[in-house]
Amino acid sequence: MKIKNIKFIVLRPKDVPQNLEIDINCNDQIKNIKNKYFGEYVKNGLNVRLIYMGKILDDSKKLEDYINCYYKDLFSSNSQKSKENSIPIIIHVKITEKSLMSKNDNFDSKQINGVLAKIALLTFVSLLWIYRFNYVDGFPIFCLIVLIMFTIFITTSLLYGYIILFFQILFKIFITIFYKIKEYTIRLYTYINEKAKRFLLIRNIPHNNTN
Repeated sequence: MKIKNIKFIVLRPKDVPQNLEIDINCNDQIKNIKNKYFGEYVKNGLNVRLIYMGKILDDSKKLEDYINCYYKDLFSSNSQKSKENSIPIIIHVKITEKSLMSKNDNFDSKQINGVLAKIALLTFVSLLWIYRFNYVDGFPIFCLIVLIMFTIFITTSLLYGYIILFFQILFKIFITIFYKIKEYTIRLYTYINEKAKRFLLIRNIPHNNTN
């Protein structure tokens, strides 16, 4: 099974259902079928779901997997090929609007997990330092060195963006100071050079008059 005539019933919000008959390569993934035939809805930020025999089709699977699974359950292996072609394949395409919460779910969860991880690391390091100050005798020098290195590493990883920004600003300040010093040096050199030329010119005038 490769190319099959599929009947799609497109269900759009606040619109009349639309019937489409398209020759589909059943070896394609569901995601590719969505992007190829219903890409306009995907680009507009709508949620496109393909439903076949009451099942929502997974984007990572192929259409052929679902069709073969259905026919395998319905027919015996002897009469499968003859009856497979006589039964139309109908897939419902349900198009809905994505809620604001679903759009921001991934971003919010990642952001919350990042904040929680930072808080956990800071708490862990703080507890180690509290233990260090309360039990100085039971905290050898080697452990103290490891704790200091670990604290520096954690601080650097947490403040990585701010450290990069700080060095970028510092670099721009040094570049600006360098160009200002260079400009001032050139001006000073030009000024001294002109004064020296004038001095030599004025000094040579009396010698010319005596001659």
